[in-house]
Amino acid sequence: MSKYIVGFLSLFLVLFLNCKDVLVYYPIPLTFKVEISGIQTDGGSYSGSGSLSATEIYDNNIKQQLSDAGLSTEDIENVELEGVAFTISKPTDQSAILDTAAIRIGYNGRGPDMLLNMANVNFGQVLNKPQALDLSPGGVDLLTQALKNIVLSGGLGGDVLVKVSGSLTSGEVTFDLLIEMTVTTVVKKKQQVFEPF
Repeated sequence: MSKYIVGFLSLFLVLFLNCKDVLVYYPIPLTFKVEISGIQTDGGSYSGSGSLSATEIYDNNIKQQLSDAGLSTEDIENVELEGVAFTISKPTDQSAILDTAAIRIGYNGRGPDMLLNMANVNFGQVLNKPQALDLSPGGVDLLTQALKNIVLSGGLGGDVLVKVSGSLTSGEVTFDLLIEMTVTTVVKKKQQVFEPF
């Protein structure tokens, strides 16, 4: 019996000595939303604004996700913007066409930098359907830096301002715009792995 115990302990010791702590990186995807309601055209042009609250971004998204995974802010390795989509809803005229539209980002006195441009958007064709477009590098850099600051400071980095402006090809129209930003937060965590002989 003692031979078995010695053998088991020896095997356990060998396995234990061959366990190694490694850093594992994995993504946590998050979506932030900005709703700009009641955008109204005046002489064919329009503008509206909204904001992403730094406190809300951190408290309602990052903090909860990290806590659920047994992580903290110190475990965050990187924050990257993956994409932006816009959704048009509640237009007073579904036949209206956006001739031009620009979404700009401002943060802590910087900007507003162009995030994306839209042109010739038919309300009736895209109504209530998220639309994704190519992003402008300047706006992407500013938004990514803002989100990194907010996440790594624990929600103290200041709000992100979002501005939309443009023109319509017809009439006076009122509509709502939802802007959704998808972000990947990369976190790191130590895990023990068995390393064979």
